[in-house]
Amino acid sequence: MKRIGEAIERVILPSPEDRPGDIIAEIAQPIAEKIDKVMGTNLKKCGACDSARRELNEEAEKGIKII
Repeated sequence: MKRIGEAIERVILPSPEDRPGDIIAEIAQPIAEKIDKVMGTNLKKCGACDSARRELNEEAEKGIKII
């Protein structure tokens, strides 16, 4: 339970200026890092993840509803 409490303390609510792709990446990157450690993969440096982040941010800037 202590680890859950520590994780909750690290969560920072996004501000209205934060872009959706960046918010999702901020959540996904630590998860990818843990998977990399366990599975021996390299998801954290995945090019597709960065591409998806950029696309989400661009769509949000254009006013396209993404969520």
